Amino acid sequence: MTAMAYSRRQLQKRRDDLEAGEAPAAAFAEMHDERVALVANALVPLRSADQAVEHIARLWKEAQDKFLAIGRYLVEAKRRFPKAYEREVVDRLPFGRQVAYQLATVARAVDAGTFQSGELPRTYSAAYLLTTLGDEALDQARQEGLVHPDVRRREIEAFKKALERQRQEALGRRALLLQQQAALKARVARLSESLEQAIAELKYVEKELGG
Repeated sequence: MTAMAYSRRQLQKRRDDLEAGEAPAAAFAEMHDERVALVANALVPLRSADQAVEHIARLWKEAQDKFLAIGRYLVEAKRRFPKAYEREVVDRLPFGRQVAYQLATVARAVDAGTFQSGELPRTYSAAYLLTTLGDEALDQARQEGLVHPDVRRREIEAFKKALERQRQEALGRRALLLQQQAALKARVARLSESLEQAIAELKYVEKELGG
């Protein structure tokens, strides 16, 4: 049952049951956690735009911390339960295997030092896209100001597309250079043949002159 599923009456009943010895101690801890979650996520009357920004930014930061923590749990679960990981862990989660893979990949990248937690995008999908970049491309992304918490997924996608265009253009230029190389080699071969023929004719003429 989720935190929002408990009414005040239900929470009070659970407290009364606990005090009467009719509920285990764990029930109180669970109830306390649920109350904490209710308070933390409750809407506060807004008195200014700055206050709205403050609350939203705090929740947004908490969301980032949570996806990183989830990723670390996934990494640890796979380490601890390698044979049962897919069936007993991932398949029972409220998201699919692809999301689990992306979350775990981001966590590994952070813990490996590829990213500092302060520069990690706030959404796991944007963070995952950054992990797909090679070292050179990641350095370029940093130089272009794309590695920071507020970067959007579409910005990274556009950056990757630009890299791919550059790669294709480089391949196209290489193909052109290879074609030019082949043409020049053929020309050198023809000139060498002509030169050898000219040298042979010159020797014949000089021999006739000498005779």
